[in-house]
Amino acid sequence: MEIQEATELDINAIVKFGRYFHEIADYAKFQKYADQGFAKMLYDVIMNPNAKIWVAWDGNSLAGTIMGMIIPNFYDPSQIMADCGFVAVLPKYGRKHIGKKLRNAFEVWAKEMKADIKMYSGYNPKFITALKREGFIQTEVTLMKEA
Repeated sequence: MEIQEATELDINAIVKFGRYFHEIADYAKFQKYADQGFAKMLYDVIMNPNAKIWVAWDGNSLAGTIMGMIIPNFYDPSQIMADCGFVAVLPKYGRKHIGKKLRNAFEVWAKEMKADIKMYSGYNPKFITALKREGFIQTEVTLMKEA
């Protein structure tokens, strides 16, 4: 399974894919999911030179995706951060190392973009444990409540 940069042709599949993951996530209780709004955001990311989406296709089925963006460090804008906005792999592909391959694409790009820091957000305990084994430090926990 090859990892490739997403194009406009991948947007509808990523929107459908995203809905699946949104519906099983705890944050779905608070955050709405708008197909057209998400599609527009994906388009904007694909067109942005400081952001990128990668996809892993298994034939005609989307197996996984990851999105990254380059942002300045809030506290010292001279420091560049590569922020992984999302990474998701369908459970049936869990043993095929798709997540690792997607993360590798993101991290190679982060290096090319001269990022000083790589940052991931995640709520899957296996994902968090894997990152900690690779030297990442858990720096925060996200909490949500309706306003």
